This record gives sequence, structure tokens and C-alpha cells, in this order.
Amino acid sequence: MIISKHLKARINRLTRGFVLCLALVGAASSTTAQTLKMATVAPDGLAWIKQLRTAMKAIDQETEGRVKFKLYPGGVQGDDSTVLRKMRIGQLQGGALAAGALIRFYTDLQIYNMPLQFKNSNEVQHVRAEMDDGIIDGIKQGGVHVFPLIETGFAYLLSKKPVSKPEDMANLKVWVPDGDPLGEQLVKLFKVSPVPLNITDVLAALQTGLVDAVAVPPLVAIALQWHNHVDYMMDLPLMYIYSVLAVDGRAMKKVSAADQAVIASHLDPLMKEIDGVNRQDNVKAFEAILAQGVTSVQPSTADLAAWNALAVDALAAMVAAEEVSQPVLDQFQAMALTDQAVVPRLIKGYAAVEDGVLMLIFASTLGLAVMQILLRNFFDIGLIWLESYLRMQVLWLAMLGAMVATREGEHIRIDLLARFIQGKLVRYFDGAVAVFSVLVCGAATYACITLVQFEMEDNLMAFGPGPIWVCQLILPFGFGVMTLRFAEKARRVIFKGAL
Repeated sequence: MIISKHLKARINRLTRGFVLCLALVGAASSTTAQTLKMATVAPDGLAWIKQLRTAMKAIDQETEGRVKFKLYPGGVQGDDSTVLRKMRIGQLQGGALAAGALIRFYTDLQIYNMPLQFKNSNEVQHVRAEMDDGIIDGIKQGGVHVFPLIETGFAYLLSKKPVSKPEDMANLKVWVPDGDPLGEQLVKLFKVSPVPLNITDVLAALQTGLVDAVAVPPLVAIALQWHNHVDYMMDLPLMYIYSVLAVDGRAMKKVSAADQAVIASHLDPLMKEIDGVNRQDNVKAFEAILAQGVTSVQPSTADLAAWNALAVDALAAMVAAEEVSQPVLDQFQAMALTDQAVVPRLIKGYAAVEDGVLMLIFASTLGLAVMQILLRNFFDIGLIWLESYLRMQVLWLAMLGAMVATREGEHIRIDLLARFIQGKLVRYFDGAVAVFSVLVCGAATYACITLVQFEMEDNLMAFGPGPIWVCQLILPFGFGVMTLRFAEKARRVIFKGAL
């Protein structure tokens, strides 16, 4: 085929023009405004929703319209799993989501969600200060851009029946977020009857009796009006829940680096502010729920031990299923063993010593008493000093037993008035009883110290070379320990939280 030089020149010019047009179209598309459609199940009108709208408008203005946001609150776009599906097909570009919804992008993000691993907010802040950045980077590597993590709060069990120990959950119909793998795992752990529902359907389920228990932070319970349909709240933080403001990584790549910096300059500090505000608001929400007549259920020490045993099983199951990687788990546990955990470990160690001494004295008392009986009945002899020694052993047994009973919450109590008190008054009543117990045990401690001082002056012997005052040291020590335990209970009941 013969083509003239003139025709070749025209073809070359057309080709160069077409390539230039493609380049111009590409350049134009790179500067086209990006509209990021974001959704959340959080109700419209919340303070942080208003703040988020304000920040989005500021980003629009500062980027001169290159980055726009459209926010869909109130669950109008569906629950978290639905929002994620819409993000995959491009109908949405992001949303404010529970972190558990993003497990498939980074499984280690559920390290914070492990049951009963945190006792209070101080522990949470200490661990998060070291581990948040790693979780954020892990989610980003999975393909989702997230901003600083947002505390949703400790999840407490709110139910229509009182629950204080794991066995009490056997017949409960507990709501589980539909399609939430973490919720399904907890259901297996606690052996409850799960009712998987979209979060927007839970209120109706509580009203009709389809669901009779939910485990959520107090702030969430009030925001969604669930607290009006339960009667009890167990005062035990079952797990820590947090959320993220997430944007599909593909959508963020379409935003220039300069505009991404603008977005971060507004949303990063806002997320940190919301994180701190939520922490404070959850404490207020807890009090508000009790003030509206919901009864607080305080698990005993034995009940807490049963819950902690379940937590150990849950952690072992997560590691076995490789849902949490060993390096991240090691880092988490190392943080838990820092100086902040020294006091709890010392208390736990002292409790073990207390139990050991009690068992040792009980066994020796029983053994020596049997030996004395055998010597007298079969050999017509006996140990002269043993009677006095056994009396002192019984004194020590009584005091050690009382110390263990107060530690385990199994001491003798008169609950006549408690039967007729409900709602917020229960906490005030428990606090008053604890304060009264502190005063009684404190007075007994002082009296016993005086007694020991008098015995030291007399310097009488109890048995052999053992002076009486040494044997009686258990009295001020025992009452002193009980005073401290009742004081800690009073502080915990009145002011909430542990040291």
C-alpha cells in the first residue's frame, strides 16, 4: 500500500494531537474535584457529627473545592458491613466505622478488643500511646486510609435480668452485630443465644423482647435509646471498643499529596479531640443510666475470677486461630507488664501468699490437734505447750479467714435494706456501707494496736520462748488489711474505676 508523503504528515500530526489530548484529559482529571461520600450509623445531631461537618466544609474551602465531602449519618446507607460493601463498588468512599468491621484488612486491630484485658482508662491510654500508630499503619497497608483512632468506650452488659457471673448469661438472648466476626467469637466464648441484627433494628428488638441483653458502651446505649429498655447493668468492662474514620485507599490516591495534607490537618486533631471527649462522656453516660433507674450489678471476687478465666480462654483461642499475631500480642502483654501494672501484680501476689499461709496454718492446726489426741489416748502423754499454741493458731485462722472473706466479697452482710433500693441509690447505699465498714475496721485496728502495746509492756510468754504480743500481731494486721480493702471498695463504688 502506497501512502503519499502529504498523507503521512497529516497522520503524524493527528497522532501527536491525539496524544496531546489524552495528556490534557489526564491532567484535567487529576485536578477534578473529588467528592468523598462518607456514612455512619451514628445518629445525626450528635456533637461530633456537627464538628465533622464543620471540618469537612473547611477542607472544601481550603482546597478550593478540589476535595468535597458528603456525609450520610443515622445509618441511612446501612450498617458498617453494608458501608464496606458500598466502598468496594465505589458507591461510598468511606465512613465512621467500628474498628471490628475492618478485621479483614488487618486482623491485629482486634488486639484492643480482647475480652477483659483492660481494667480502666489509664491502662487503655498507656497501651494506646505505644500501639495506635502500628494499628493505623496496618490498616493502611490493607488498603484503607484511617485517621487517629476514636474511643467508643468500654462495653458493659445491659440486660433485662441481673447478670453477675458467666453462668447467668446462659439463657440470655444477646444482640450480636450482623456479620461481625468478633461478635460471633464472643458468643461462642460466653455460650449465649445470639441474635444477629442490623444495629438499626436493635431498639425494636429490645422493645418486643426478641433481644434481652446488649453489650455496648454507655454512650452508645444512650445515643440509641437502648437504656430505656433494660433493667440491669453489670459493673464490669467486658471489652474495649474503638472506631475509625476510614476512607478507601483508592479514593485517597486520587487526592493530591498537598490536599491530603489539608485533610489530615483538619481531621487528625478532630479525631483526637473526639477520642478524649468520648472517654469523658462515657463516664457521664454510665452515671446517667443509673440515675434513670437501671440497677448496677457488682460481681463478687469469685465472679470476677470466673470472668477472667473466660478471658484467658478467649486469648488462647484467638492466638490458636492466628487472629492475633504473636509479635503484636507480645508487645501488648509487654505494655501490660510495665510499671502501671506493678500495683495489681503486687496485690495479686499478696493474695496468693495470704491463701498459702491460711492453708498452711489450717493443715498444721489439724495435724497437731490429731497428733495430740493420739498421744493422749494411746500413749498417755502429750505436749504441754501445744494447747496454748493451738489457741493462737485458731486466732490466726479466724483473722486470715476474715481477710480472705473480705477480699472475695464473701464476708457476712445484712442485705435487708438493699432489697428495697434500686437504681442510682444502690451505688450510694453500697458506698455508705463500705465507708461504715472502714470506720469499724479502722477502730478495731487502733484498739488492737493498743492491746499489743500493753502486751509488749507485760512481756508475758504464750508458749515456750514465744511472747504473747508477737502472736497477737495478726489482730492489728488483719483489721488493717480489711480496712484498706473496704476503703478501696468505697473509693471504687463512689468514684468509679480502679487505681
